[in-house]
Amino acid sequence: MSLAKKIVSIVDNLTDAEKKRLKLIYQIQKMAKVCKNKSEICRKFNLNKATIKKYLYGDPEVLCRSNKRSFLDQYKDFIIKCISDGMTQTDTAKRVKDLGVSCGLGNIRLYVFSVAKQYQLEVTKYVSSNGGYAASEKVRAEYITRKGIFNYLWMNGELTPSHHEFLWNKYNPLPELEKCILEFREIFTVKNMSLLYLFIER
Repeated sequence: MSLAKKIVSIVDNLTDAEKKRLKLIYQIQKMAKVCKNKSEICRKFNLNKATIKKYLYGDPEVLCRSNKRSFLDQYKDFIIKCISDGMTQTDTAKRVKDLGVSCGLGNIRLYVFSVAKQYQLEVTKYVSSNGGYAASEKVRAEYITRKGIFNYLWMNGELTPSHHEFLWNKYNPLPELEKCILEFREIFTVKNMSLLYLFIER
């Protein structure tokens, strides 16, 4: 596969900056195969030695991603739910792995830990000696991301009763938004243009 085709095949989920960085990394690694002089590579791309060294080895698709984003971000809501249900770091990582994630279990465990830290959730590493999941007594709160709320409203995703009660009581626009979405779905189902125009004009 050519460089251009390989880049196009994996850039769909990257930001513009990451796409640009991905192309640069491929070019650096390609040049490194025929040129062993790092100083010459630095001059070619106008980069310092530390940056060149960072990009010389490894998977370009991973190296190009900013630290703020991860391939595992799409499983964040699932991980939060597992932790809130009392699962251990290891068991949560295994559950994520069972969803078909290709990266190693160790990397998933590290990501689970980072999510727990980000949302101030306490999570234990291993299963307790009496078997089953080691429930943490120090879980401070249950969290759900904006993506989780969006999936519930538009995609009929799951939302726990406690999440629903808290969010709908705290954020006044949500009940009205849910009502509008339900009305729109009903209009779409019956395919009534008159009702659609009335809905838009409200």
